[in-house]
Amino acid sequence: MKTLTFIGLLLLCFISTKYQKATLPVSARNKKSTDTIFLRRERGKDFYHIIYIEKNRQSTFYTKLLDFKMDKQDTNAYIQNCRDLDEDLRKSVKKFRLFGFARQWLPVYKYKHKYYLYYPGDTGVENRKMITDSTICYSYMDGWFPYQMLSVKQRDNKSWTFGMSSFGKAKSTLNIHIIDNKTKLAVWEDNAMSTQYFYGLYIPREYAAEFDMIVNYTNGDLPDEFEFDKIDFKALLKGRQ
Repeated sequence: MKTLTFIGLLLLCFISTKYQKATLPVSARNKKSTDTIFLRRERGKDFYHIIYIEKNRQSTFYTKLLDFKMDKQDTNAYIQNCRDLDEDLRKSVKKFRLFGFARQWLPVYKYKHKYYLYYPGDTGVENRKMITDSTICYSYMDGWFPYQMLSVKQRDNKSWTFGMSSFGKAKSTLNIHIIDNKTKLAVWEDNAMSTQYFYGLYIPREYAAEFDMIVNYTNGDLPDEFEFDKIDFKALLKGRQ
């Protein structure tokens, strides 16, 4: 009964709607090179692949990246992931009050000294994050994966520390540091991740309009993902505004 209650609480923030792979709008297909900054363009007889900078906040790709709703398949996978948590974790679930803290986060990347959102060629690597009152959820190829929230500490008005645990009772720490008051751009410092992904740059969904988006679109097989510039996260943390 406790397990069902736990899962029920977690699902209160979800509605059963799912985004599908985007179809490039006619307006984007017909744009002249003077209207759009293309980073890559390839055409074949039955093949079309472009990577370009999207500035329209009402575009198909903006809408879909910002849609955190789940369909039935994703919801079922999420429920199963919750059930797979260690039994002791399920029994000790806590709810935390996170007043004013953003719940949905989008990754931000750097290209030629500017920050962008990114719509990938494979939507399974969107790398979004979601926070409920009891879990921190990571989006992977097979859906949302929850870490149970064990503790929350607000170090100051720009920094939070979350204690987390998942399968096998492995405990980890997530530090979130706001580095820009205007956009709420934040460095995520997550020791549950490998060295390559220890740091990440994210913004709350509500501030997405502050950034242009790089779109990787093809009408054929999944393309290689765009390679962004490396970010000096330690320098960002040192120079927090």
